Amino acid sequence: MILCAKCGRQNHNGSAFCGSCGDALSVHASQAGACLVQLHGTEVQTHLLASTERSLGRNSDNDIVVTDDLVSGRHMKLFSKNSGFWVEDLGSRNGTFVNGKEVKEPYQMTNGDLVKVGQSIFRFED
Repeated sequence: MILCAKCGRQNHNGSAFCGSCGDALSVHASQAGACLVQLHGTEVQTHLLASTERSLGRNSDNDIVVTDDLVSGRHMKLFSKNSGFWVEDLGSRNGTFVNGKEVKEPYQMTNGDLVKVGQSIFRFED
């Protein structure tokens, strides 16, 4: 699979353009760096964290859209800072949790951290 550097969606090997956003794909995109792996549902999805900031929530204008009624419209954001990736809750109703602890202020993630929003679980890979 090839990850799109723009939207982080998985595409089949050999694809020239992303099936989601239409951006040109690089065969080296899967080696581009950190990602958030969605662990629930019928298919595992990998979201590339190539940009400086990605939003996650139920609304369709988020970079990572989660169809989970317990996830807020704009639930959390992921951003890069000082050569690391951080997670920040955006005042969601049900909270954002990393490794079982609620995130009350920006938290710097490490490889293997589990992020839970609503009933959805993601693994951070760096």
